[in-house]
Amino acid sequence: MLTEPIRIAVVATEGPDVLSQILRKMPAVSIVATTEGYRLDPHSPDFRALAEARPEIVMVGVSSSGSQLIQAIRTLRQVVPESMLFACLSKSDPQIIIEAMRAGAGEFLEAPVSEADVQQAIARYVSERHTPLQTEASGALYSIIAGKLSSGATTVAINTANTIATETDAPTLLIDLDMPLGDAAAYLNLRPQYTVQDALGAASRLDSTLLENFTVKAKNSNLNLLGGFRDYTARSAVTPSALESLLRVSRRTFSHTFLDISGSIDGDQAVVIARQSNQILIVLTPDLPAIWRTEKLITFLSHHGAADNVKLVLNRTSKRDDIGERDIERLLSQPVYHSIPNDYGACLKAINSGRPLQQEDSRSLHHSINQLALQMAGIRNRKDSKGFLGMFLRPSSIGG
Repeated sequence: MLTEPIRIAVVATEGPDVLSQILRKMPAVSIVATTEGYRLDPHSPDFRALAEARPEIVMVGVSSSGSQLIQAIRTLRQVVPESMLFACLSKSDPQIIIEAMRAGAGEFLEAPVSEADVQQAIARYVSERHTPLQTEASGALYSIIAGKLSSGATTVAINTANTIATETDAPTLLIDLDMPLGDAAAYLNLRPQYTVQDALGAASRLDSTLLENFTVKAKNSNLNLLGGFRDYTARSAVTPSALESLLRVSRRTFSHTFLDISGSIDGDQAVVIARQSNQILIVLTPDLPAIWRTEKLITFLSHHGAADNVKLVLNRTSKRDDIGERDIERLLSQPVYHSIPNDYGACLKAINSGRPLQQEDSRSLHHSINQLALQMAGIRNRKDSKGFLGMFLRPSSIGG
């Protein structure tokens, strides 16, 4: 039960009178600021007064210009980043709604706005913001980390995620968190309009709908991708709180989330990843530099609470390797969870074709990565006469 009125500000191009009149009839509401017209300068006196009023809700009133409304929402998001923004639209244009959501709007009302519309919108806000959260259903999250640069972690992440998306039909997301720049979109020949940097920047208002709008579907696949960073200065965007929000919303939205992560994460990020991940797979190759770096990475992750979930995936293995699987287990004092055979030509063919690996690229490599994915997700399978894998999927304990 609320003990204080909800603090609401009104911003409108055509004067705030109509909205203000509706709000004044509501005893649980306090109007803390009103302004006529969009002053798009966040340093203007009107916007400073708005920020000082600290409204819980800002109602952005009717505009005949969708671009003006979206610009106003972006400006308000800078001025009052913690406020919920209600956008009042003169018509329900789906594209404007999507753009307004991406800019920061959290609720939409169609003009002419009625008292019942406003009451229902505020009631939804109260229900979500002031009611204690119930236990949320949570999907599994798998972090794929490169033990060394060019270890093949992105290939492993893309193809294990694609296997789960294909074989289970469950909502599956691959998040490209490789730094400084991510390659997953290039591997899949995609040009996403939005990236993980947009999702992290929207962390304070991120929900399932907005996250899904930030993603792009891989071609001929059920896999969703949240593309990687586009510039070298993006590292500062990965704050622990933003990363935590992104991963929580992803687990709430998708049955399976895969992270493609470079080995250059910092301590605060490692804590979040350790807390959220069902499994953390370190992908390394059978050479001394990779083993040396992987040892340092295991120690680093262990210091940040991830020791129990770390597993080793040995990539590009061959019978001719100077350093074998047993040597690596002895040097790292940890068993190898899965070994993937070397077929760089097949991987390169898939990458240059802009798609995940197919059985015709390399039967043994495709089978190995599929088995790794099913093992990670705790899904058992058995062969039958209908195909190479003969999948009869039966879920067991996720993350086992």
